[in-house]
Amino acid sequence: ASGNAGNDSLDYPASLSTVIAIGASTPQDQKKAPGTGNEFYYGGNFGDNLTAVAPINCYTTEINGTYNENFGGTSCACANASGVAALILSKTTTLTSVQVRTYISRGCDKIDNVDYSINNTYGKWNEYCGYGRINAFQSLRLSMGVDRTPPSINHLNVHSINSTYPANISAEIVDQDGSVIDSVTNKPKVFFRINKNNAGWTSYDSAIYNSRAGNNFNFKIPGQGWETQVQYYIKAYDAAANYSLFPAHGPASDSLCLCYYKVGSLTTYTNVFPSFAIPDFTYNQSSFLTLPAFEVLDTKVEVYARHTYDGDFELTLYSPDANSNRNRKCIEAFNGDAGQDITGASVNDTNSLFFKDGTPPYTGGFFKPDYPFRGLNGINAAGNWSVITYDRGPGDAGTVDNIRMTLLRTTGTLSSNARLDTPADSIIDYGSAAVTTVKNFYLKNKGTSSLSIPFYFITGTYASKFSVINLIPPIIVPSDSALFQVQFDPSAPEKTGSKQPVNSIESFQNALLQINTDDPSKPIFKVSLLNDALLPVELASFVSNVTGRNIKLTWVTSRETNNTGFDIEVKSSTSNSSLTWLKKGFVTGIGNSEGPIEYTFSDNNLIAGKYSYRLKQIDINGNYKYFYLENEIVIDLPITFSLGQNYPNPFNPVTNINYNLPVESNVSLKIFDIQGREVFSMAERKPAGYFTLRFDASSLSSGIYFYKLEAKNSVNKFVNIKKMMVIK
Repeated sequence: ASGNAGNDSLDYPASLSTVIAIGASTPQDQKKAPGTGNEFYYGGNFGDNLTAVAPINCYTTEINGTYNENFGGTSCACANASGVAALILSKTTTLTSVQVRTYISRGCDKIDNVDYSINNTYGKWNEYCGYGRINAFQSLRLSMGVDRTPPSINHLNVHSINSTYPANISAEIVDQDGSVIDSVTNKPKVFFRINKNNAGWTSYDSAIYNSRAGNNFNFKIPGQGWETQVQYYIKAYDAAANYSLFPAHGPASDSLCLCYYKVGSLTTYTNVFPSFAIPDFTYNQSSFLTLPAFEVLDTKVEVYARHTYDGDFELTLYSPDANSNRNRKCIEAFNGDAGQDITGASVNDTNSLFFKDGTPPYTGGFFKPDYPFRGLNGINAAGNWSVITYDRGPGDAGTVDNIRMTLLRTTGTLSSNARLDTPADSIIDYGSAAVTTVKNFYLKNKGTSSLSIPFYFITGTYASKFSVINLIPPIIVPSDSALFQVQFDPSAPEKTGSKQPVNSIESFQNALLQINTDDPSKPIFKVSLLNDALLPVELASFVSNVTGRNIKLTWVTSRETNNTGFDIEVKSSTSNSSLTWLKKGFVTGIGNSEGPIEYTFSDNNLIAGKYSYRLKQIDINGNYKYFYLENEIVIDLPITFSLGQNYPNPFNPVTNINYNLPVESNVSLKIFDIQGREVFSMAERKPAGYFTLRFDASSLSSGIYFYKLEAKNSVNKFVNIKKMMVIK
């Protein structure tokens, strides 16, 4: 049993690597923490070495033959898992303990809305839930050589956005044994429904993945106008036709974990819980904060508390949501042992460390909650909020000086949305028309307010050959469309000077119909006017997406003739000469195509700075032309200290260790063998930024090693230790 405190530290003997460590889940398939499962106290410890979770707060028989309807604690969960192990052994008595552990781990269901992003011995793993919730049937069938276990879907719920463009949904999908899933017969899909301006939820729609790189799939949920809520889940099959949903249970009426985001003009709402006592060996509740109505999109709390023994007390945020199985989220649970006080610790799902990684009083630290706040996303904030505290040990008391709660919300402003969900929404294709031809193009408003069109114009190399021949309405109401009748006249003369300079993207379009709108993300809506007779390669779009210090470029060609491929070139403020374009890579072209083709390129592990990108499109004869990304990309300095897991791991003989510094710091990085002997040391002063240490273990023998980063300055000290393995 992992222990009942609910923090990121397994009790002995669950902390031993030879033990199958079992944490707790609720009957609603949430990770059990103080507050979840309609129960305040019991939690399930989690973190390193956690194998799986199993339900508690469930029926059991008593010694006297009666029933206990609320058997709780990880002692209950451990008995559940022990029963599964016994069931497996009863079928095949010759199995080893490693084999039993394998079948239990691989047979788990991936529950709760948490990302199973860590590659561990027996598959995809998460700090809160291990390999997932025990599934007796699936584990037993695996032990009998029959695969009834669905694939693992690793996805991190996207954040709410202010963009009216489609939302990018990415997921890593792999079968329980690491094999590739079925993406042909049963293509992975994202299912989604929307609620525009609280008019009510639609039925679910779906979309198959639009791109794939190995086991990583990318989906797009159509763009929305402001004040639109979106719920979604992902479905995938393996080669044996087993399917899984993420989050588990998907659209079921009792599901508490659906993925959620909102599109709108984002802002924050901050309020402070005033001082209240942490009485000795009992519960207490703060005074209420009464909030107005709005959807909660993200939650952050900043804690100031005084206590002479931090390991004695826990804090739980209590929301006004009517569902008692999800309205309480554990901020922190009995961390810090004999340390004193919590001074300005900021708690949010996006942070990388848990409280156990810090040291009391955690001054100015950034930590994950001991149960994710994500489950509050989408609830109505209206009503009374409070914080509950519990002191579990006699002899010490304390005071919460204040807790500052900041909720992400929208302003309530509505917006238009000029539909741009697929390349076809911004292309008028005339084929190989050699005579005057008129095409109809419909600009649809998918937003929550009217779309204004003050004016439009046509630019590009062959702009003079295209014209809009009908009257365009100045306003498009929501869910309606405006008709543009665009005429192509091949006999029209080219305007003098109509050729664009080589550094203009318009020089590589036949022509662009540019429509001015009040869409907050698309003030100029661009429609490519295509004619095969005019241009061999047409670029429909070229966009970027930034995740941390990684940049992903995506471009779509609407047609290609004799296209060898694209050089990707970058110019940045971090290079010796910010005026020089440098080649970063090459992407092979499809060659010849009459339909849209999407390409991607990732530029990862960048340092802070400004970046500009362009594509050098090359044909089979060596001719080339440039396409420029319109926006400059800024990689900001990190906001928290962090130490990444080395990669690759295991390795032979070279691996990379990433670490981030939000401020200039004295940095020490040391590596130790299993006996604690230092085998490598680096110490120097580093500016704020992203860093990678390339470590060569050629002189070391195979085995487990530990690397420790210590970064400190006048106000902060960060220490973290991680494990790595050398295999020769």
